[in-house]
Amino acid sequence: MSCVYNPQIGVVDFVISSFLVLGFLAGASQKSKKMSALHPHYKYYFSGMAFKLFAVISFLLIFIYYYNGGDTLSYHKGAIAMKNLFFSSPGRYFDLLLNPITVEKYYNYFNPETCYPPTWMVKKEANFTVIRVASIFQIFLGNSVVAPNIIFARLAYTPLFKLYELVCNYFPEKGTILRYAILFTPSVAFWGSGIMKDTIAVTGICWLVVMFEKVAIQKVRISISRFAIIAFSAMAIYQVKSYLLLALIPGMIVWFNFQRVSRIKSGFVKAVLFPAFGIGSFFGFLYLYTTYGELFGIYSADSIFVEAAIIQQDLLREEAYGANSFNIGTFEPTLAGVTGKIPKALEAGLLRPYLWESGGSPTMVLSGIENTIILFMLIVGLFRRKIFGFFGNTFSHPFLILSLIFTLFLAFSIGLTSANFGALVRYKIPLMPFFMTILILNYSRGKSEYIAK
Repeated sequence: MSCVYNPQIGVVDFVISSFLVLGFLAGASQKSKKMSALHPHYKYYFSGMAFKLFAVISFLLIFIYYYNGGDTLSYHKGAIAMKNLFFSSPGRYFDLLLNPITVEKYYNYFNPETCYPPTWMVKKEANFTVIRVASIFQIFLGNSVVAPNIIFARLAYTPLFKLYELVCNYFPEKGTILRYAILFTPSVAFWGSGIMKDTIAVTGICWLVVMFEKVAIQKVRISISRFAIIAFSAMAIYQVKSYLLLALIPGMIVWFNFQRVSRIKSGFVKAVLFPAFGIGSFFGFLYLYTTYGELFGIYSADSIFVEAAIIQQDLLREEAYGANSFNIGTFEPTLAGVTGKIPKALEAGLLRPYLWESGGSPTMVLSGIENTIILFMLIVGLFRRKIFGFFGNTFSHPFLILSLIFTLFLAFSIGLTSANFGALVRYKIPLMPFFMTILILNYSRGKSEYIAK
């Protein structure tokens, strides 16, 4: 009897998922009450988790019953096949869990009884990494489709809240409004909660930034648990979206050296040095990246620019990705060629799709509304801060400098390569908490003072 994949929400799945949701919310409620007396930002811990769980359930309902498919269901199918392989041949399961997938292993290990993971999912290690992680939960949850996604959402919530806690420690007077930047941004909750590469990427980014701040900035002793979180976060990001590590490095360099520059007493000198140091670090890293590209292997500048040109044109194929796409124009796969696309790529990566580009799709309409709010906040923030004040306020704080560099680097990268709106809205969610923090701090009135730690 061959395996038949049927991603429907059955009675058993509903019962298991209900227990998980109620259990997670009960735990969140207790933690919120216990911690909020000493840490005011914890009063949003429960509502933030409720929003996260609501988002992942909505995500599943839309892709199961409206789209009848999608990446998360493909990952789930692969996880079911891996789960079946575990019970039929544990040795082969652990081989695939710990070692790279190959075509030979795919056809020798899987069969009609175990199910086959989608063939396009095994062509890249990044895709199969998600299947590996999901299969661990699937072993204990049978064929449930909702329950493992809820667990993914719960695991992704802790580092997201830790990032919110970090921001609240620096900007306590803005903690209430900053919850919208990190805990209640719809796209992050929707696309960054289920069984997706994006969930793993956002989780890894949040943990890495939080642990970097503790160890490198606050000089907290690096314990075994902190080392493990740093190592696993970096490894997870490298496995699913390694370019995110490249986007983080320049901002981390600036943050690490910020204290030295901040000791200078002259306000004028600091006002000049902070932006100069940030911009200089970015272009310094870009120079090293383009000059010594062989150190990055397949992620060297030359390889990435060629790949960007190929991907950008591939994503325009309507028969494969639909008509909901955009085109910033062709470009030569060189540093000079992509430089001319910076304005259009940044516009796409930060602000598109616009509401009128949503095409009626519920997920695109959601993104279009969100981007309309972002555009409004950006315009008002620039107007209130008189443009130069916007960047001056941003460059006054090391976390905001990291946020700006990471946002611009990533927005440019995805705007350059993601010519399909469906891909774009997912690829941009790692930058959203950082970009929204910058926007909210500049949109709200009053100066954001840096609190030294």
